[in-house]
Amino acid sequence: MGGTQTHSNQTNPATAAPSLELSTRGSTVLFLRMWAIAQIVHLWAAGGGMLTTPWAWGTVLAASAVLFRPTSRSFVGAMAAFQVLDYVWEMPFSPDHWVLAMAVNLLLLSVVVRRRADLLDGVASTLPAIRLVLLLAYGLAAIAKHNADFYNPVKSCAGALLSAASGGLVKGIALSTIAVVISVVVETSVPILLALPRARRFGVALAMIFHFGLSASPLFAVVDFTAILFPLFLLFLPNDDIEQIRLRLRDLSGKSQIARDIKRFPVPTVVLAVALIGVVGFAASVVSQASAWVIIEAYLFVVLFATITTIVKGRGVTATPRAFGRIRPAQLVVPLLLVVWGLSPYLGLRTTGVLSMFSNLQTEAAGNHFFMPTIRLAGWQDEIILVSEANDDRVQALADVDAGIPLMALRRYHGENPDLQVTGTIGGETVSFGGDGSPWEELSWWESKFLLFRPFAAGETRFCPIA
Repeated sequence: MGGTQTHSNQTNPATAAPSLELSTRGSTVLFLRMWAIAQIVHLWAAGGGMLTTPWAWGTVLAASAVLFRPTSRSFVGAMAAFQVLDYVWEMPFSPDHWVLAMAVNLLLLSVVVRRRADLLDGVASTLPAIRLVLLLAYGLAAIAKHNADFYNPVKSCAGALLSAASGGLVKGIALSTIAVVISVVVETSVPILLALPRARRFGVALAMIFHFGLSASPLFAVVDFTAILFPLFLLFLPNDDIEQIRLRLRDLSGKSQIARDIKRFPVPTVVLAVALIGVVGFAASVVSQASAWVIIEAYLFVVLFATITTIVKGRGVTATPRAFGRIRPAQLVVPLLLVVWGLSPYLGLRTTGVLSMFSNLQTEAAGNHFFMPTIRLAGWQDEIILVSEANDDRVQALADVDAGIPLMALRRYHGENPDLQVTGTIGGETVSFGGDGSPWEELSWWESKFLLFRPFAAGETRFCPIA
């Protein structure tokens, strides 16, 4: 196989054209680079410029290497593996979009361990399963918002987030109602549009504009979530569109002196970037966070601009819609596990970090969802305490906003504050825990690692739990 070719029309395996057409390979490379950036963005934004675990450091370093060598099986595998380890290490506090990232990275790891001859071929064959993961995760998050409290402009997280993002300048029932309507309509429409071949271009544009808007305020910026979603949204565009986006991004970066210097001096660039992402926050957290928002928003805007201009210019061109692609049976394991994870609240299991962020979803007690049934596989959501008094400011704050909370969650608080004392009511009966009251029951190791419950609005006061 390594011999010299004697005829010009013979093919040397070492220089043979890849099995994927050029535009498809370019699209796959763009996805891997944007996916690497998404891992870095999350750890930068979430950590405030402070990387404190070997898994976070490993993810950032491997993702940085993928940016320069996206065809490296070792770099892609290391990035995916470190992110999965980072998620597991953070449990049970890993955020919703980080579980989406883990699902995608598990699929990428399945490519790496299969050791196909060409990494890009393997990644391309996994993209249909990754598309399914995005549809399921986004669909579950949208479904969670169809509940009585999210629809209520007085209590809805939509109004609370609008007020937070504007520094309290934008508030009121009318504006909260508008925020609720926009959120429900857009988030419900996106997975439907992406699932319909002829509507995918519009669905991608709508989704990217919406999520860029959500991340636009430095007061409440979810840039890490948006960065995770952008490369996944692009997977629903035709290859020709993605190739045009790639070329536009290349042209835009070519006009930037900073981008040209990065290409000329990759090693010093990585060293400086990793220092900013992982070290500067220890000395100057505000500087790191401010620079993170500016740089990440600039990146997201450039990607959005390249995507929207490509879609608009191709509006009158009849393009073959992106085929969803065939999913191998073995690849369905990850999407199925993701669905079970996202259904956790409705099954009586954990209620936080399960793709129901900012949704006002309540599955405890009578529940508030319009159509999703609840099944109790465990009784963790049945013991709800309405706090009336506590010696911990965090718990006392729940009493101030008429919030209910599963007793299991207070047991976790007790693990963090052994002196915790709480008085409240469970099922109408007054109860006390800690001090002279009933002793706290310690969480087992697996309860501590896997179970996490959020408080919920039990009265008419607006209360929007973050996760």
